[in-house]
Amino acid sequence: MLNTPLWLDEPFTRGQAWVDLVGLANFKEGFIRIRGNRIEIKRGQVGWSIERLSSRWKWSRGKINRWLNELEIDKQIVQQKSRLTSVITIVNYEKYQSDGTTDGRQTIQQTDNRQYNRRVANKKVKKEKKVKKDDGKSFFGEFQNVLLTAEEKEKLSVYTSGREEEYIERLDGHIESKGVRYKNHYATIQNWYRRDNPKRNYKSMTLDEAKEVLRSGTDAEKERLTFDNPKLYLRAHG
Repeated sequence: MLNTPLWLDEPFTRGQAWVDLVGLANFKEGFIRIRGNRIEIKRGQVGWSIERLSSRWKWSRGKINRWLNELEIDKQIVQQKSRLTSVITIVNYEKYQSDGTTDGRQTIQQTDNRQYNRRVANKKVKKEKKVKKDDGKSFFGEFQNVLLTAEEKEKLSVYTSGREEEYIERLDGHIESKGVRYKNHYATIQNWYRRDNPKRNYKSMTLDEAKEVLRSGTDAEKERLTFDNPKLYLRAHG
């Protein structure tokens, strides 16, 4: 059930992420291998990296780290971090999945059913917000307000020189606190980054300056030139 499209097709809620985390925990002792190293995973432990959880839950790595830290403060989990991976221990795991009994599994099953019902309701809400299912976009940020495609997020990483998560969280918090709406979140982040970094005006750049960017500029600067002044880029490249 935890691997069905209905469960995985949209960004997780916090409740869904907790149920998923318990479901991902090992039911019996085992091990995983990372870069040739054997890592023991005990019953009630999760051997998933932050990157894998980020991909599965459709959350930013920053949001996952903050949420896991909250769970640890609340004594729901214990984190063991190393240079290879993170191992998460579910405190009171037996409460959720008990040997020879169904109490724990029934608790998770009931929570799963509630989460399924919420997912169906959320789809209706998103239709009301006119978020099209075929546009390939996902929600990002702590409050899940920023809407981007995977390609747009990758382009922003280049455009902002690896600071895309910072700008996503900034836009996410702004939308949550002010209640404002933006037609295109991808373009908004680009505009904010240009406003914060006005050192070079690529739109009014001369041909010689553009050639210099292509000759000795960074990848991010070349990408900015491509985005902001594609005609000049083609002239300089030719």
